[in-house]
Amino acid sequence: MKKLFLFIFLGISFVASSQKTWTTFTSSNPSEPVFRIRNESNSEVSYFVEVPGMFQENVTHDTVIYQRLSVPKAAIWGYSGYPTIPAITKRFAIPECDSVIISFNDYQVLEDGYLRNQRILKLATYLIKYNPVRQQIIAYTHFELTLIGFMAESS
Repeated sequence: MKKLFLFIFLGISFVASSQKTWTTFTSSNPSEPVFRIRNESNSEVSYFVEVPGMFQENVTHDTVIYQRLSVPKAAIWGYSGYPTIPAITKRFAIPECDSVIISFNDYQVLEDGYLRNQRILKLATYLIKYNPVRQQIIAYTHFELTLIGFMAESS
């Protein structure tokens, strides 16, 4: 009976310790990031991105407890052996141009191609940034993302 009680207690403790808790930034209801178009023209599109919050979950590895962060409908990025961080991945239709300038600092271009004669960029925007000098973690709760297309000048 004691073994059964201990097993049930450990099982409940494990489930309770691995539960995700919602950290609120702008909304107490867990929801995915929202993209709103702020400005658009033939050569530029600007989005306001709001991240309502993140889930936090304790993960134990080799008796060390880590916090894993995640965002609904967002990807998790990280290389083997390094911490994983939440990232928003999204495809953007952009005008035909020679080059694109992206205004947000923490991003990666995952794809650059065409879909039915429309140029498409797939970007990953990273929501967490770590400053090792200050030992400070920065979580982006909202930001502006601007894509500007440029044509090469003909001479």
